[in-house]
Amino acid sequence: MQYNVAKLLQEPTGSTRSFSFKKTSVDALESPEIAQGEVRFLRTHRGILAYADIEVAGNLACSRCLSNFAQTSYHHIEEEFLPEIDLQTGRTIELLSEDEPSFSISEDHTIDLNEALRQYIIGDEPMKPLCRPGCLGLCHLCGIDLNQGECKCEIYSVDPRWTALTGFMNANSS
Repeated sequence: MQYNVAKLLQEPTGSTRSFSFKKTSVDALESPEIAQGEVRFLRTHRGILAYADIEVAGNLACSRCLSNFAQTSYHHIEEEFLPEIDLQTGRTIELLSEDEPSFSISEDHTIDLNEALRQYIIGDEPMKPLCRPGCLGLCHLCGIDLNQGECKCEIYSVDPRWTALTGFMNANSS
């Protein structure tokens, strides 16, 4: 998702451009995903402010049963891109360290939204994705997927360090 903004950089502050897109593979992401949405660029006094509303359909692995499942996420990106090269003179623009942008307009005056989208997707991913809320996961002994059936493992396996207390539990239960 690269956009040439050379003409927009020559226009006065407040000028805008809008684009719609649908991309079946996002280059900066590890897995093939579908991204679609709308991007709006606004010329600022320093660079270009990008607003994007993006819907991303991709696959995640369940943290309990390890099966892949589809998930759709929605992202609103709002980032300012600052130019690396002055469009009129062709000289490199030196920025103060506190003005250092996290995103920049490349030397050929293009904005690449792939990295911004990748960061927003990673920041929005759940820490432990679940294929469904009641996922039972895998048996910790035999590894069978408990969502697909029961395993034949002993349910109450006792840690050998606690065997001395098993008699105490049996005495209290009667």
